[in-house]
Amino acid sequence: MCFSAYTIGFQSFFDYMGLVNGSPHANAILGAANGLYPAGGCFGCIFVGWVGEVYGRKRSMQVGCLIGIIGAILMCAAQDIAMFLVSRFVMGWSIGMLVTLVPLYQSECSPPSHRGLMVGYHGILIASSYTLAGLVSFGCFFAPFGNFQWRFPLAVQLIPVTVLFLGSFFLPFSPRWLLSVGRDDEAWQVVKRLHDDPADPDFAIAEFAEMKAQIELERKTGSISPWGKARMAFSRASYRKRLCLGFLLQMGNHCISIPKFSVPLLISSSEIILYNSLGINGSIPILLTACSTLPLNFPNLAVAILGNATTALFVDRVGRRKFLMVGIIGCILFLVLELAMVAKYVGTSNQAGLSAGGNEYICFELMLLIIRCDSIQYVYASEIFPMQWRSFGMGFSLLGQWLSNTIYLAVTPTALAQVSWRFFFLFISLGLVYLILVYFFMPETSRLSLEQIGAV
Repeated sequence: MCFSAYTIGFQSFFDYMGLVNGSPHANAILGAANGLYPAGGCFGCIFVGWVGEVYGRKRSMQVGCLIGIIGAILMCAAQDIAMFLVSRFVMGWSIGMLVTLVPLYQSECSPPSHRGLMVGYHGILIASSYTLAGLVSFGCFFAPFGNFQWRFPLAVQLIPVTVLFLGSFFLPFSPRWLLSVGRDDEAWQVVKRLHDDPADPDFAIAEFAEMKAQIELERKTGSISPWGKARMAFSRASYRKRLCLGFLLQMGNHCISIPKFSVPLLISSSEIILYNSLGINGSIPILLTACSTLPLNFPNLAVAILGNATTALFVDRVGRRKFLMVGIIGCILFLVLELAMVAKYVGTSNQAGLSAGGNEYICFELMLLIIRCDSIQYVYASEIFPMQWRSFGMGFSLLGQWLSNTIYLAVTPTALAQVSWRFFFLFISLGLVYLILVYFFMPETSRLSLEQIGAV
């Protein structure tokens, strides 16, 4: 999915698809391509609410991988813009499932003391994928002009989704899901295998007992269908609060456009357009888009990777709230500076100011290194729902991410062309609202078991 964001940097792509780069028609097509991907993601999140409960987290991930393989093949082999647009929706469907299921699975298999670290790896690997996508696309820019320039990076999408599909057969089922479907003996073997601690031999036993007690408590509501569980999620005020919190957390993170790797693609999908507006053309926008993940442009040390790693390592100690609030404030400041830079220099002949603005854009991302919010949005959403409808709650939460993506990605190319720097006012305002929401309504969940959080 990350690679498709870079195809707009290849003139060969525009020529093959019969588009005039920068024309209103091309901007509309780019808006549709950007919008269809998160629209597919919305469908994937809704789909998970059913398939994740019926077939479990592991089998559902495998289904998501197969859909992703189909989407990548369609995208790489696209013969016209219609086929490319369809592939974007299919790929979004796959990622909508996987981005929901992977942190959910990690959360259910992790001990309370290390859950933030384990789920935090999800954000680290998302960041790594953007770095890889940018560097591969930059290398392909120098290939002979033609289809290989943009088809090969799209073909590379097949590698990670295939590796996940094959590797998933060696993963255990989620012990909490096994308990929920009455496979208690299998669940105990998984817990014993994953959480057995020689220094504390009673830990795995106590954790399993807590899981089982919570599942039994939830079973008292009766055995209901997946859609019945969806109705249950809206049946109580406390449940509705959890749904709203998870949904708004995802939407808030993406409305403030946390730089690049929070998967809104508002910046990353349109970043090449932004660099072009700053007077930076040719292969350089692709390199800068990749290297904005590289601290001081030093290879293999991506800012987003290190930032998400910092969050993963310390979020269990510091807490979710503190990390998130500091990150929100930093991102609002970033947007204010970006607004000022675009307002002052875009449309002028001041090349020094344009170049400095482009560099400021990258350097400020470096300043946000240790206050990334990417990992926390997945950690928190995977924690706050009861087991009985956790996959539905996680899917509903991620729906906030994809809905905001669908709206903003669809309008970004045209909005940047029509209203320029004024577009940033929207996200600054939403960021302030988001900060208030987190401060007053988001409880701390660090170092609590999923059962303890579910009982709150």
